[in-house]
Amino acid sequence: MRTLQKIGVLSIIPLYLLLHSAAWAADPTPTPAPKVLRWSGFDWQVRAGGGGPGPNNWDERNAWVDEQGRLHLKIANRDGVWSSTEIQLGVSMDRLGFGTFQTHMVGRPDQLDPNVVFGFYTYPPRDVGGDATNEIDIEFSKWGNAFAPIGNYTVWPAVNGAVRSWHGFDLVLDSDLSTHRFTWQSDKVSFQTLNGHRALNDSTGETASWVFDPRFPPAQTDNRLNQWYCSSHDPLQCISQKPQYFLINLWQVGGRAPTDNKEVELVLTDFTYVPNGTPPSPVPSSVPTPTPVTQPSVVPTTGPTVPPTATPRPTATPVPGSCYTAWGTDAVYLTGQRVTRNGRNYEAKWWTQGNDPTTSGQWGPWLDLGACTGTVPSPTSTPTAQPTVKPTVVPTTPPTSAPTVTPVPPVTPTPAPGCPPWQEGVSYAVGACVSYQGKQYTALIAHTAPVGGNWTPLVVPVLWQAK
Repeated sequence: MRTLQKIGVLSIIPLYLLLHSAAWAADPTPTPAPKVLRWSGFDWQVRAGGGGPGPNNWDERNAWVDEQGRLHLKIANRDGVWSSTEIQLGVSMDRLGFGTFQTHMVGRPDQLDPNVVFGFYTYPPRDVGGDATNEIDIEFSKWGNAFAPIGNYTVWPAVNGAVRSWHGFDLVLDSDLSTHRFTWQSDKVSFQTLNGHRALNDSTGETASWVFDPRFPPAQTDNRLNQWYCSSHDPLQCISQKPQYFLINLWQVGGRAPTDNKEVELVLTDFTYVPNGTPPSPVPSSVPTPTPVTQPSVVPTTGPTVPPTATPRPTATPVPGSCYTAWGTDAVYLTGQRVTRNGRNYEAKWWTQGNDPTTSGQWGPWLDLGACTGTVPSPTSTPTAQPTVKPTVVPTTPPTSAPTVTPVPPVTPTPAPGCPPWQEGVSYAVGACVSYQGKQYTALIAHTAPVGGNWTPLVVPVLWQAK
């Protein structure tokens, strides 16, 4: 995902989700021909230079094929400069249509650093659609949020202005060998992640899966692991119907180095593409027809001509309806939370605080969901905090051992002698006790509260439970 992905949970979302970039931007000065790798029966261009997603430095030295025919992808640190890698199918920007896309991996995508993204995805040419449309993504990333799910399956709509659908999942593999695939059809997209290296029709060892069928939305459509937003229920609008570019990348969220400051390397043994159904009008390999003969100009100059092939669709993407709670300057927002700012709705791509949605931009932490109508509820001081923690303050009565006679033990919420005050920059283990604003809290997850992050027990209830 030119994120989200992309990536891009955050995608929670994906999702993904969303840190997308435009197609490869043309360099204003003449540059050498891109490096080309021959891998798994296909030619692949290796990206070099700077730009999104991230933005990142893209170094062609970070992708190579070994003597066994396996593709290596690396995030490297050379003399203090971090760089990422991306490859694109075909020397003439080839396009693939409906079919099954699969790769076998050697490595542990379930253990990637929170600042790292692996992407396996389609991406629309300019004549098919703009950024944040048409993509189909498998991405493994926490999008910089250690508490987000690492698995991301994302389907971007075929029309501008609509919202992507995303499924996130926590992933634990049983070895270094895994299989990742998605099958793209005109009416649905099916995703799978499996332990071990499996043949195309073998689902043994499945550890994650998702079928996105716009006609049959699930009962729960808006939560931490499932965000199903294609309200039209029309596959022609919810799923891309035209051939797309295909890319694989390994990159850094926001261009930030891995949190452990270690280089990252993944190995793909092969790539398989099997067309299925009736392929879209331009057959996968018929690249010359879309006119991108002048390859560099595909991205910057043909943007205004995107809509022609999708004339009937934009009308079917109505304004998202009701407004959400107004964005608050000091509030902390987790992946997937929605707010309203200046008459428009936004969704957090990852953990964020103090970032104005209206100035977020394409690579910022907010996804623009479009204009809204209705009244905007006033922002609560801390959107996710107090309501969930207060009810559990009193029920556990351990602090008052003797006074069982009086049924009102809550008189003991004064800071207890054994619980030090909560502090930023301190590492807390599971079960650690702190006092904050006259109450005691127990750590639910081992973590270090970042200095300046305002991860107080009230603001981040996912980390703390009131005693």
